[in-house]
Amino acid sequence: MQRKVKAMHPWAGTTVRLRALEPSDWSVLRRIVDDADYAEQGGVLPPRPAAYFQRRVSPEVTSREEDEFTLAIVDAEGGEMIGAVSTSSAQPWNGTFGASIALDPKHRGRGRATEAAVILLRYMFQERRYQKCNVEVLPFNVASLRLCERLGFVVEGHRRRSHYGRGRQHDIVLLGVTVEEFLARWPVAQPEAGA
Repeated sequence: MQRKVKAMHPWAGTTVRLRALEPSDWSVLRRIVDDADYAEQGGVLPPRPAAYFQRRVSPEVTSREEDEFTLAIVDAEGGEMIGAVSTSSAQPWNGTFGASIALDPKHRGRGRATEAAVILLRYMFQERRYQKCNVEVLPFNVASLRLCERLGFVVEGHRRRSHYGRGRQHDIVLLGVTVEEFLARWPVAQPEAGA
């Protein structure tokens, strides 16, 4: 299903924009990771000190490689940071990369994760010329599986018994979307003639 889109700033949508992480953003990351829903969907982690999250927003971590980075997701109206989106496993020679997203619980279910992911994927596909995005999702993470489906990802298989959580081993769902599949669903609006 093709979506209607309008031309927009490369890092902004109608409800969110993406920006570099700043040192003061560490407390938002901590709030997301400490949320019970986040732990339920991705696996329980031991409590982490503030210094752990402060390191996570340092430039050395947020911009590891040219095509591996983490950006803040910001509410377009109020300017409040509401989550983060990342790229990973970038292999320009193969044209593949990975991506992940984490959203503050009070901002979930409003299409903001979808919009942030569309902005990131457009950048990687159109500006960086990648050909495919691969992601891994736990089978009980229904929200992430639905997000992937909305974005046009296709289930390509399962990696058996590759995650331990909830007291047992779980398979991981392997999903991917090609540039053609993504742009068929999320086309980029062309500037109007004479504009």
